[in-house]
Amino acid sequence: MKQSVSYQSLYKAWQICRKGKSTGKQAQKYKSNLIKNLYNTQQALQTCYYQPAPMRCFIANNGVKPREIHAPHFKDRVLHHWLVPQLAKIIEPKFIYDSAANIKNKGTHFAVKRLQKFMRQLQATHRTAYDTSNTPFVISNTPFVTSNTPFVTSN
Repeated sequence: MKQSVSYQSLYKAWQICRKGKSTGKQAQKYKSNLIKNLYNTQQALQTCYYQPAPMRCFIANNGVKPREIHAPHFKDRVLHHWLVPQLAKIIEPKFIYDSAANIKNKGTHFAVKRLQKFMRQLQATHRTAYDTSNTPFVISNTPFVTSNTPFVTSN
């Protein structure tokens, strides 16, 4: 299936991709031949011949422990910024409303608020006990369903 890839959409993807990366060597090299690079990407995509460049592998020592990082080439990052929004339009409507991972205007705060809402509903309906005072991710050791709940029978 061939899809038309506009030069303008690739240019917009490059503009988004370069934010925060404009001083990097790969970004500067890509920019020095911007028109040719975007044209080559456009042609490769339209002919279904696009080949990603080898990933750059390095060790990041800026955290608690060293991490191995596999970073895509800048031209592949431009393609990601072009492709992901198009895929999101197709895929995201199929997600349930409560799916919050990597979705614009959703995320951790959205997920925590939804969880707290459901927990309040559960408490109102079934008189459950929960604790979110310290952190929204920690639930106290108190059982969700107490012995006062009519659905629990003791043997």
